[in-house]
Amino acid sequence: MQVSIESAQGLERRIKVAVPGAKIDQEVQARLKSLAPRAKIAGFRPGKVPFPVVQRHYGGQVRQEVVSDVIVNSFYEAVAQQKLKPAGQPFIETQQATGDHGLEYIARFEVLPEIGLGSNK
Repeated sequence: MQVSIESAQGLERRIKVAVPGAKIDQEVQARLKSLAPRAKIAGFRPGKVPFPVVQRHYGGQVRQEVVSDVIVNSFYEAVAQQKLKPAGQPFIETQQATGDHGLEYIARFEVLPEIGLGSNK
């Protein structure tokens, strides 16, 4: 996962995160394999559905769930890595992936201001 941060005006921050496609694909395959024994598709006995049929039937939905989970998890991982304290939910805009990255997005959010103690004079 690649993370780059830039400061905007005031307390606003922007984080650009790139997640490798292999990580997303592995998670999709793992979830589909765990779903296969419980899948109920017309024409097949429960638990006897061939994996390619499960993949074709549930693949898009599972991929959307995985991408959503990866965005949330990678955002909080990136924030912790950069030692930032967000003051609310981020506004996330996905971008077209380039190279070997499976997912790229930009998260805009505000951080809590740093408050220091003054001297008593």
